[in-house]
Amino acid sequence: MIEQSRTAILINAEDIPHQSVPIICSAFRPFCDIRIFRVFGNFSKPSLSQWLRASRELPLKLEMTPENTHGKSSADLALALDAMDLIFTSDIDVFCLCSAGSDFSRLARKLRGYGKQVIGIGGRCSCHAFRTSCTRFLNL
Repeated sequence: MIEQSRTAILINAEDIPHQSVPIICSAFRPFCDIRIFRVFGNFSKPSLSQWLRASRELPLKLEMTPENTHGKSSADLALALDAMDLIFTSDIDVFCLCSAGSDFSRLARKLRGYGKQVIGIGGRCSCHAFRTSCTRFLNL
């Protein structure tokens, strides 16, 4: 189903720990051509500082999403906008959305509506709506 597919991996760093990246990579490398690997978050926060080290060791690009309002992350919106932009500017077949939130349920359905496969990755506590909106869902 996803063999030799051109893949974009988009991670919400606010929800997914940096230690998960090798697991995510190993799940996709044998079957997919990973064209885009981006991680979204406010990396000036101490809780996300380990992503800086991960970006030096792994082929991923950090997308800084500062908090414009105290306590409100903009990573979800940045990830969603990037995914929609990729629909029209790239030849991506498979979108891997890595998040624990339910915010991506609608994005997953929209991407599938454009004929793309959507692989969701999150924890066992990821909401049912996100899980069922994806083509497949993998637990970390």
